[in-house]
Amino acid sequence: MAISHRDFLRSLQPMKRDYPIRVEEQGTRFVITRDGLHLEISLGQEQVVRMGSLTMPRTQVDFTFHSASPQQVADFFIRFELSFRRGGG
Repeated sequence: MAISHRDFLRSLQPMKRDYPIRVEEQGTRFVITRDGLHLEISLGQEQVVRMGSLTMPRTQVDFTFHSASPQQVADFFIRFELSFRRGGG
């Protein structure tokens, strides 16, 4: 994702209304457990992508569902995408 660790954590905050989120490993791993859903989100090392004079953060984000129904996965990603949506121009 084109996001820094700090911005990822900030964007994740609104999801706490719907999902209990436990922060681990100094903010690089998040565990969500609710109604049979067990998910781990892991952030890779924060990097910078350069394109000419433009620089953008880049972070590998891995989602590991240990248990979840297909509907729970779909519901989670709908909520995740809403939380991480940024204003365009």
